[in-house]
Amino acid sequence: MELLNTLNRDYIELHTRKEDAFWANKMGLSNYKPGDFEKLEIELKTWMTTPTYIPSIREALKNKNLSDDVRVGLEGWQHFFRVNVMDHPQAQALSAELIEMEGKLGAARAAIKLGYTDPDTNVFVPSSNGAMSLMVSTSQDERLRKAAWNGQKAIG
Repeated sequence: MELLNTLNRDYIELHTRKEDAFWANKMGLSNYKPGDFEKLEIELKTWMTTPTYIPSIREALKNKNLSDDVRVGLEGWQHFFRVNVMDHPQAQALSAELIEMEGKLGAARAAIKLGYTDPDTNVFVPSSNGAMSLMVSTSQDERLRKAAWNGQKAIG
Protein backbone atom coordinates (compact mmCIF):
# COMPACT_ATOMS: atom_id res chain seq x y z
CA MET A 1 0.00 0.00 0.00
CA GLU A 2 1.34 3.39 -1.03
CA LEU A 3 0.54 5.20 2.25
CA LEU A 4 2.45 2.65 4.31
CA ASN A 5 5.39 2.79 1.91
CA THR A 6 5.39 6.60 2.06
CA LEU A 7 5.34 6.64 5.87
CA ASN A 8 8.13 4.07 6.11
CA ARG A 9 10.28 5.79 3.48
CA ASP A 10 9.81 9.31 4.89
CA TYR A 11 10.60 8.23 8.44
CA ILE A 12 13.68 6.26 7.44
CA GLU A 13 14.97 9.15 5.33
CA LEU A 14 14.40 11.79 8.01
CA HIS A 15 15.74 9.61 10.82
CA THR A 16 18.83 8.49 8.87
CA ARG A 17 19.76 12.05 7.93
CA LYS A 18 19.39 13.14 11.56
CA GLU A 19 21.44 10.20 12.86
CA ASP A 20 24.17 10.80 10.28
CA ALA A 21 24.39 14.43 11.45
CA PHE A 22 24.36 13.32 15.09
CA TRP A 23 27.35 11.02 14.59
CA ALA A 24 29.20 13.51 12.39
CA ASN A 25 28.81 16.03 15.20
CA LYS A 26 29.74 13.66 18.05
CA MET A 27 32.73 12.23 16.20
CA GLY A 28 33.97 15.65 15.07
CA LEU A 29 33.87 14.71 11.39
CA SER A 30 35.08 17.39 9.00
CA ASN A 31 31.86 17.27 6.93
CA TYR A 32 29.73 18.37 9.90
CA LYS A 33 28.41 21.91 9.86
CA PRO A 34 27.34 23.36 13.24
CA GLY A 35 23.56 23.41 13.52
CA ASP A 36 22.96 20.59 11.01
CA PHE A 37 21.95 18.10 13.68
CA GLU A 38 19.54 20.50 15.36
CA LYS A 39 17.97 21.47 12.02
CA LEU A 40 17.43 17.82 11.09
CA GLU A 41 16.19 16.91 14.59
CA ILE A 42 13.60 19.71 14.34
CA GLU A 43 12.60 18.48 10.88
CA LEU A 44 12.06 14.93 12.18
CA LYS A 45 10.23 16.11 15.31
CA THR A 46 7.96 18.31 13.21
CA TRP A 47 7.12 15.35 10.97
CA MET A 48 6.45 13.17 14.02
CA THR A 49 4.33 15.68 15.89
CA THR A 50 2.16 17.00 13.07
CA PRO A 51 -1.22 15.24 12.73
CA THR A 52 -1.06 15.33 8.91
CA TYR A 53 -1.23 11.58 8.34
CA ILE A 54 -3.79 10.56 10.96
CA PRO A 55 -6.90 11.09 8.76
CA SER A 56 -5.29 9.20 5.84
CA ILE A 57 -4.32 6.31 8.08
CA ARG A 58 -7.78 6.16 9.65
CA GLU A 59 -9.37 6.12 6.20
CA ALA A 60 -6.99 3.43 4.90
CA LEU A 61 -7.73 1.20 7.89
CA LYS A 62 -11.41 1.11 6.87
CA ASN A 63 -10.43 -1.00 3.87
CA LYS A 64 -11.45 -4.61 4.65
CA ASN A 65 -9.10 -5.99 1.97
CA LEU A 66 -5.83 -4.96 3.61
CA SER A 67 -3.30 -7.70 4.17
CA ASP A 68 -2.45 -8.44 7.80
CA ASP A 69 1.05 -6.96 7.34
CA VAL A 70 -0.29 -3.69 5.91
CA ARG A 71 -2.97 -3.44 8.63
CA VAL A 72 -0.39 -4.00 11.39
CA GLY A 73 1.93 -1.42 9.79
CA LEU A 74 -0.80 1.20 9.50
CA GLU A 75 -2.05 0.54 13.02
CA GLY A 76 1.53 0.98 14.24
CA TRP A 77 1.82 4.32 12.48
CA GLN A 78 -1.58 5.37 13.81
CA HIS A 79 -0.40 4.67 17.35
CA PHE A 80 2.95 6.39 16.67
CA PHE A 81 1.27 9.60 15.55
CA ARG A 82 -1.33 9.52 18.33
CA VAL A 83 1.36 9.47 21.01
CA ASN A 84 3.61 12.02 19.30
CA VAL A 85 1.20 14.61 17.91
CA MET A 86 1.40 18.13 19.29
CA ASP A 87 -1.71 19.93 18.13
CA HIS A 88 -0.82 23.28 19.63
CA PRO A 89 1.55 25.45 17.53
CA GLN A 90 3.18 26.78 20.70
CA ALA A 91 4.10 23.21 21.73
CA GLN A 92 5.89 22.67 18.42
CA ALA A 93 7.69 26.01 18.75
CA LEU A 94 8.81 25.10 22.29
CA SER A 95 9.99 21.69 21.07
CA ALA A 96 12.11 23.34 18.37
CA GLU A 97 13.46 25.85 20.90
CA LEU A 98 14.44 23.02 23.28
CA ILE A 99 16.27 21.19 20.50
CA GLU A 100 18.22 24.36 19.66
CA MET A 101 19.03 24.90 23.35
CA GLU A 102 20.21 21.28 23.66
CA GLY A 103 22.47 21.87 20.66
CA LYS A 104 24.02 24.93 22.28
CA LEU A 105 24.47 23.06 25.54
CA GLY A 106 26.10 20.16 23.70
CA ALA A 107 28.48 22.51 21.90
CA ALA A 108 29.40 24.21 25.17
CA ARG A 109 29.92 20.85 26.86
CA ALA A 110 32.08 19.63 23.98
CA ALA A 111 34.31 22.67 24.45
CA ILE A 112 34.95 21.85 28.11
CA LYS A 113 38.37 20.34 28.71
CA LEU A 114 37.73 17.24 30.80
CA GLY A 115 40.45 16.12 33.13
CA TYR A 116 42.15 16.64 36.45
CA THR A 117 45.30 18.28 37.78
CA ASP A 118 47.91 15.69 38.74
CA PRO A 119 48.71 16.29 42.42
CA ASP A 120 52.39 15.38 41.96
CA THR A 121 53.21 17.43 38.86
CA ASN A 122 50.46 20.07 38.98
CA VAL A 123 49.94 19.34 35.24
CA PHE A 124 46.46 19.04 33.72
CA VAL A 125 45.77 15.46 32.60
CA PRO A 126 43.01 15.06 29.99
CA SER A 127 40.58 12.37 31.14
CA SER A 128 37.02 11.21 30.50
CA ASN A 129 34.31 11.58 33.09
CA GLY A 130 34.11 7.78 33.32
CA ALA A 131 37.84 7.44 33.97
CA MET A 132 37.72 10.10 36.66
CA SER A 133 34.71 8.43 38.25
CA LEU A 134 36.65 5.18 38.35
CA MET A 135 39.64 6.97 39.91
CA VAL A 136 37.40 8.49 42.60
CA SER A 137 36.07 5.09 43.57
CA THR A 138 39.19 2.92 43.19
CA SER A 139 42.43 4.88 43.51
CA GLN A 140 44.51 4.11 46.58
CA ASP A 141 45.95 7.65 46.46
CA GLU A 142 43.65 10.07 48.31
CA ARG A 143 45.21 13.06 46.51
CA LEU A 144 44.48 11.46 43.12
CA ARG A 145 40.90 10.68 44.19
CA LYS A 146 40.44 14.31 45.21
CA ALA A 147 41.98 15.57 41.96
CA ALA A 148 39.63 13.38 39.93
CA TRP A 149 36.68 14.48 42.05
CA ASN A 150 37.59 18.13 41.43
CA GLY A 151 37.89 17.38 37.72
CA GLN A 152 34.38 15.95 37.71
CA LYS A 153 33.07 18.83 39.81
CA ALA A 154 34.30 21.26 37.16
CA ILE A 155 31.76 19.89 34.68
CA GLY A 156 28.87 19.84 37.13
